[in-house]
Amino acid sequence: MRASRSAPTSISPPASAAGAISRAGSPRTAARTRWGAARPTKPITPDTATWQAATAYDNGKQPDLGSWKDGSANGLTLSGRDLGSPVTAALTTPPTAGLVVRLDVDATAPATVSVSGTTTTPFERTVIAAAGHSALFVTVPPGLADGTLTLQRNGGTGTLTVTSMSVRALP
Repeated sequence: MRASRSAPTSISPPASAAGAISRAGSPRTAARTRWGAARPTKPITPDTATWQAATAYDNGKQPDLGSWKDGSANGLTLSGRDLGSPVTAALTTPPTAGLVVRLDVDATAPATVSVSGTTTTPFERTVIAAAGHSALFVTVPPGLADGTLTLQRNGGTGTLTVTSMSVRALP
């Protein structure tokens, strides 16, 4: 016959969970984050400069000073599309204000792209294009001499092709 109730417990439970030697606030638990990894293993993009340029481009509400898409130009001409060699981008009217450039590219592999020109001194900005389609944003200092920028892949493999480009004045 079966007992109508369980036998009384003869072994008391441990004072704390087995193996738990950390206390709240100790260095071991304080280093943990509630959501996600404390130190990601992959780089987080976009970097601060790219994010600021994209924000300035979108929030500036400035009209395009020049745009180019699939060979159709409006105040901006490109000497080519393949960034494997230098491509010149020239605005019809040289600007005096600082600029934000949006450059859309198609890449067969990750690559870095440099955007350079001359203001009071030469400058160069480098951005990273992912494999596939990327929208890249770059700021240009005020006083771009003759309205000309040079674009070129300066790292990576595969092809890197410009699909569109537009330039706006910084607000």
